[in-house]
Amino acid sequence: MRNFKNIFINMVINTLKILFLVLFCGAGLLTISFSKGINLITFLSIIIFAIVMFVIYKTIKNKSLNLKNKVIIIIFIGMILRILWLINVNTQPYSDFETLYNGAIALINNDNTLFTGVNYIARFPHLSYMIVYMAVIMKLFGQAVLTIKIGNLIFSIITMYLIYKVSLEVFEEENLALVSLGISAIFAPMITYVGVLATENIAIPFYLASIYFFIKAIKKDMSLGLLALSGLLLGIGNLFRMVAVIMVIAYVMYILIFEDKKIISKIKSSIVIVIMFVSVLVSGSFLLKSLGITEVHLWKGKEPAVTNILKGSNIESFGRFNDEDAAIPEKYNYDYDKVKDVSIEIIKERLTTTSPIRLAIFYGGKFIGQWGQGDMSGISWSESGAEKIGVINSENSKVVVQLAYISIISLSFISLFNKKRIIYENKIINLFYIILCGYGCFYLISEMQGRYAYIACWLFIIFATSGVEKVFDYKMKKRLGERNEHNISSGAML
Repeated sequence: MRNFKNIFINMVINTLKILFLVLFCGAGLLTISFSKGINLITFLSIIIFAIVMFVIYKTIKNKSLNLKNKVIIIIFIGMILRILWLINVNTQPYSDFETLYNGAIALINNDNTLFTGVNYIARFPHLSYMIVYMAVIMKLFGQAVLTIKIGNLIFSIITMYLIYKVSLEVFEEENLALVSLGISAIFAPMITYVGVLATENIAIPFYLASIYFFIKAIKKDMSLGLLALSGLLLGIGNLFRMVAVIMVIAYVMYILIFEDKKIISKIKSSIVIVIMFVSVLVSGSFLLKSLGITEVHLWKGKEPAVTNILKGSNIESFGRFNDEDAAIPEKYNYDYDKVKDVSIEIIKERLTTTSPIRLAIFYGGKFIGQWGQGDMSGISWSESGAEKIGVINSENSKVVVQLAYISIISLSFISLFNKKRIIYENKIINLFYIILCGYGCFYLISEMQGRYAYIACWLFIIFATSGVEKVFDYKMKKRLGERNEHNISSGAML
């Protein structure tokens, strides 16, 4: 088993090295495309960003502050940045988000039309709980979009703290956990999406809480109670953003490959997680049906899920949403089986009639398009339909964001060379590499949209922190080497 584990992780690490290099180049090209020249606002943005980073760095290094105060200060900085963004860009519901918002208002007025027939949510029921959540918030605090944004802000603050707690468990070093917290405070997606009515804002804290308790369970000899709690929290997050099955698979893979337990114990632990995860999905679905809100279960809408893969296979649209594929369900009168069969045939035709070289270019470009934007399209979604845009807009900020993201990618790449620590000393970080590979594969075949990477953006914070650890470890070893050489030289002179 040990040999298989080493072979597996070496394969994962080497694959990620190639992908991070591709991503680095792609992000660099996007930076050039975004660049409109350095104007005064862009220059000031770089200066302000550098000052914020310096303040966070000095906070971490300040020996007169205790750990609690350092955490509070960095979270406060992150909160201020998010509030400034909300003030600067008055984001309004747009496109799909407008549909969800209007659906919530309708639900308050006892109108669930959107959930019936072949209407939007009946076709994509995985969005049901987001509408219910917004309806509850607006019922309690008023129908202004601001109420949802304030909720997003609170969830974002919780996310920062959970990233810190997860990092503390992963690295078991306070300063490295503070580095993760510092990166999360200034990480563009976690700022720009605060004003967007995106399901990820609610799902991410639950995903991270699940990760936290999973690691705790691993450290406590695979505690079934903590594993159950991890599965439960992941299930709740999945109700808002239904891509958590990737996490479940990663959990099971990690247990089976990296835990030195009897196979029966591994299977039992895996089953506990799966049962809790599925239980939340099933009970959540039956609850909405019993309340008369939905007509279909959350996992099977009136439109087959394969249509998402259909859009993702469209070479002419670069795997993005396109009218040609989007029209298929209506063309066949929303006949579930017919739409499914037709979609599969079109996908097969595209993959078998396209040359391997063109397919390679297509999927390479798709990978860069999905993961290469430092804001995960957060700025674009924030500005779309915005009533007011201040001085910090896409033209002025995307270059700064991309440069910061390239730094994060670079540190993530460096972390992959921390092989000894990855395999032997800190095996839990392999869980995060498995998760990234899972989402990477999933988004290669499904519809491509920058926002979809947002649900997994926190992974890069963990990787970048590991890269920081590697850099400082190298510097420390170099200093010790120089000191030893000096001592030897001094001894020789004496």
